Amino acid sequence: MFLDNQRISFRQVYRLYLFSLVGISTLVIPGKIAEKNGVYGVISILLGGALAFLYLFYLKRVAKNMETDLITYLDRREGGGNLLKRGALFYLAGSAVMTAGYVAFVFSKLVQKSLTAEENYLLILALIVLVGGYAVVGGIESRARVYEVMFWFVLIPMFLLLLISLKGINFIYFDFHRAPDYGKMLQDGYLCFLPFQTLFFALLLPKYVKKDYNRLFFSIGLALFCGVGILIAFFLILVGTFGAEALSKMEFPAVTFLNNVQFTGGFFKRLDAIMMGIWFFTLFALMNMNIHYGGILLKESVKKGGGKRYLLGILAVVYLLAAGLSYVEPMQEFFFNFFLFFGVPMYVLLPGIFLAMGRKRA
Repeated sequence: MFLDNQRISFRQVYRLYLFSLVGISTLVIPGKIAEKNGVYGVISILLGGALAFLYLFYLKRVAKNMETDLITYLDRREGGGNLLKRGALFYLAGSAVMTAGYVAFVFSKLVQKSLTAEENYLLILALIVLVGGYAVVGGIESRARVYEVMFWFVLIPMFLLLLISLKGINFIYFDFHRAPDYGKMLQDGYLCFLPFQTLFFALLLPKYVKKDYNRLFFSIGLALFCGVGILIAFFLILVGTFGAEALSKMEFPAVTFLNNVQFTGGFFKRLDAIMMGIWFFTLFALMNMNIHYGGILLKESVKKGGGKRYLLGILAVVYLLAAGLSYVEPMQEFFFNFFLFFGVPMYVLLPGIFLAMGRKRA
């Protein structure tokens, strides 16, 4: 029988973060960075990864100075009445809910396109959001156990797919002779950093783990390193399979790739279905992470009881956002611009601001 003390191990932190980082990045990023620079998009991924590691190092310094999780730190230093603090936490909660809404949109579209083309999108979305809410109610420890059990069932098929795919690469598509657009390369590097904004939630994790910041951030850093490596591998295989121009026009290139790659052998013929399940699982993990921490931040920002009431409200907003993203196309551009120009900069600035606010009050 398992304990239920809402504590998780550093190994579980690593697996939780790896699942959360891999799914959305491998589905969305390759098509967005391939058009201008082709295979040189790898440099953009490396730039995005470097920014993510710098951000993680910055978060580690902030966490060590706080000596506890973000919420406890702010409560001890300021109490619950500071308007600036509560406004910033509310903003972060809103950003997390928006991220969860976008992930739910991608998740539901993926299910509809790959499994149930005739099924109603809103019904699929409702089921995904409800199951996600149920998982969040179970607590972080329950989810961490599931991720721990599923870890090798996810990674082994993924590596098998990457190995099998190597024989289908056409090296002509790599086109190393084309002149890279360095300005676009830098822009794409920033774009590649977007999926890693959930690293911010590392500031909320000390509540759930042993007080060892070196091991905590090493676990997250290892997940980030593996996530960047998997993204590079997928990007190169997709470019080598479709070419940069065709890749840039695909909504979900990895899914198109699964529908085109030829598998032989009884088990390998179903590897495409297994891989689709893996993407479902990783998207589910990312959605749950944002719903979970969005609820914590929202509750702290309004300083009122009723955690489940907040969860129901968040689930309703996630559903409405994901529905809007499907039926109101300009919303997708709005979400992209919001995270590009407001979401990520605030995730970067606020940890330092919170630390300074606490020191001022100390």
